[in-house]
Amino acid sequence: MRLISCYIENFGLIHAAEFNFSKGLNCCISENGTGKTTLTSFIEAMLYGIGDTRKQALDENPRKKYMPWQGGKFGGSLTIEAGKKKYVIERTFGQKAADDTFRLIDAESGRISDDYGEDIGERLFGIDRDGFLRTAFLSEKNLQGKNDNKSISAKLSDLVGVDGDVGGFDDAIKGLEERRKFYFKKGNTGEIANVKERINECQRKIDRIYDLELSARQKQERLKELNSESVRLIALEKEETARLEQFRTEKEKSVHEQRYATMLEALAKERERLKSAELFFSEYIPTSVEIDGARDAFTEAKRLKDEALSERGNEEYVSLGEFFKCGTDFSEIADAERAAELTEEKAREIDLIDKEADRYSTKMKELFDGAVPTDAEIDAQGHRSGVPTLVKFIPLSLGLALLIGGVIISGTYGIILAATGILLQIASAFWLIKSAKSKDTLSFIRKYGKNGDTVQDIIEKLNRYNQLKNDKAVARATLADEMSELTVKVYDFLGKFPITDADTPLGAVQIIRHKYTRFYALGQAGEVEASGKLEKLKRSEALYDTAQKFLKKFPVETNTPFDEIRAKLTDYAYRKTSVARLEADCDEYAVAHGVTGKTVQADAESEALVRSAVAETVEKRTALAKEITLIHRELEIERAEIDKKDEYDVEKEELCELFERHVESLDIIKKTSAYLKEACDNITSKYLGKTKARFEEYSKMISDIEGSFALNTSFELSRTERGEAHGIESYSRGTRDAYALGLRLALIDALYENESPFIILDDPFIALDDTKLERAKATLKAIGKTRQILYFTCAKSRAIE
Repeated sequence: MRLISCYIENFGLIHAAEFNFSKGLNCCISENGTGKTTLTSFIEAMLYGIGDTRKQALDENPRKKYMPWQGGKFGGSLTIEAGKKKYVIERTFGQKAADDTFRLIDAESGRISDDYGEDIGERLFGIDRDGFLRTAFLSEKNLQGKNDNKSISAKLSDLVGVDGDVGGFDDAIKGLEERRKFYFKKGNTGEIANVKERINECQRKIDRIYDLELSARQKQERLKELNSESVRLIALEKEETARLEQFRTEKEKSVHEQRYATMLEALAKERERLKSAELFFSEYIPTSVEIDGARDAFTEAKRLKDEALSERGNEEYVSLGEFFKCGTDFSEIADAERAAELTEEKAREIDLIDKEADRYSTKMKELFDGAVPTDAEIDAQGHRSGVPTLVKFIPLSLGLALLIGGVIISGTYGIILAATGILLQIASAFWLIKSAKSKDTLSFIRKYGKNGDTVQDIIEKLNRYNQLKNDKAVARATLADEMSELTVKVYDFLGKFPITDADTPLGAVQIIRHKYTRFYALGQAGEVEASGKLEKLKRSEALYDTAQKFLKKFPVETNTPFDEIRAKLTDYAYRKTSVARLEADCDEYAVAHGVTGKTVQADAESEALVRSAVAETVEKRTALAKEITLIHRELEIERAEIDKKDEYDVEKEELCELFERHVESLDIIKKTSAYLKEACDNITSKYLGKTKARFEEYSKMISDIEGSFALNTSFELSRTERGEAHGIESYSRGTRDAYALGLRLALIDALYENESPFIILDDPFIALDDTKLERAKATLKAIGKTRQILYFTCAKSRAIE
């Protein structure tokens, strides 16, 4: 087969140019940048077409590289002689392969020929594009590239009479390797490790069930004790409540009913808000770890896709590995993050107490809006009571009237009336002096009491106020202790990592979590990167699907769905806690101030005693009820888990059987792969002798060097000197190029015994010294007598005359 001519309409910088080729050696001398390499790439494109690729680098994207600079039709024609016929190959190229066109014309008749299709290169030479470029297409860049290629091996195997498709060995071995990775990967991962971990998890669940059974029995005993005590307290509470109802006044009942209604209204509104939050999580309630996992899956999907397109390296993974050299895991990070969140929550609760915005302060303000009476003021009041001022002056006024009447009437009756009036005025004066002592009591009530309050009412309010003040102090101290423990835990964790760019401990933990998620993802993506761009894109799609499946469970409305879900989750948790708190407050208020409509007059001291007893009983019973409810819930959870024991036993047995099958399959895959590789090497070795013999001839012709050479099944060349084998990479550049040229020519002779192809040489002798250069030229002249050669060079010194 030989090239006759070609016409380039537009290809790279070449436009409307025609080239003719003679038989034998064709030497073209031209300066750099004039289109020598473009012409050779055009010939390749005419024979093999231009493949599709999304790579951005021009050297890796010929369609993009050779798209006409000046516009116009992209392509041309190539006239060849194959066998005893001449053909014209016409091709045009578009933005993608689907836009390309191909025609094969019989040069003598001018008609369309069906002798070959678009794969004319493979049909003519019996090898694919890569095999052609590794043999008949020699340039300075690819001269020392790898020569192994499955189509080359397959063709050579056919030439030595070996049946079967040697190229299929690579696909078979690759398929087995992919299957092996399914069962086992580096780092003790893969399906076998997954099944083993599931077996261990089943066993852990079974072991835990035994502990749950013991715990359930203990809770049953505790429930009996609590129920017995609860019955006693209920009876006692009923008795005390019945007594307390006798002391309540209608006014007190009205105040309590109004306050309770306000609390219920607030509770109803909060329940509506909780219901709205629950609708958002109607499918299920995620954890912060799940939200971050979905967010990280989405982020990792984008990163993998970008990395697949940009061919990024592993600098980030190495940097993160240094950051996490002290070691950690997702569980430890989640514990630290939860501790940091709780620390901030405790701080907010303490801040509310300090700002008197908590429920204790609210109730205290309801008792006393302004000043609070002191114990000394209370002691000074005792149980004084007053009489209205107008009433106090009635006797004095009556005495004055009698005195005036007696003076007017005169006589005996007048004297009697005047004397009576004088005596009444004297008695009234003494009474007014005595009544003046109650002014302090009235002033005390006006200062600290509300409408209708007595001194005793204010004393009871003060007792309640002091109790709330004490409860508030205890609550703050408890929160401070809990916050201190959580803070120590968080800073113990943060001390392991060199992080200084966070505003809060929670922010620092979240930064570490994001870094570790990234580090873990990069570590997991190691296998994906090794398997190439396609695997990265598949992994990206899988992660993206995972994130989308997560998002579809929630009616998100913003462009930041993960932040929205986290905010909704925070609001849901707050509303749930708020409802529980309001319910508890309502229950506590209802029990402490229950209103039945019965009103009985009772003295304040007896009422206070009964009220105190009721409050104490209610508090005890409420605590018992909460404990009983909690134990019942725990028992339900434990019993539900205990009921799964048989299920776990069956699952463990099935997993053990699956584990044995996986191990057996992995062993079979390993043995099969080893046998295939051995068989492939045995077949390939049959054609090495002929190729090696031709190489030694060409090596002698080019470099005048004889020696003991070895050629393996991957066409890797070595030379034995002083009893030791050395690869050609151990020699100088010029010697390596001479050996590489000889090996390429030997492969051409071995591959093409019948249809002799043309040989394209794009300045492959740059590194040869003068002696080797002249011998290489002579070698090409000799080969040019039987083969067509297109030799391109930019230097006159390397020209062949």
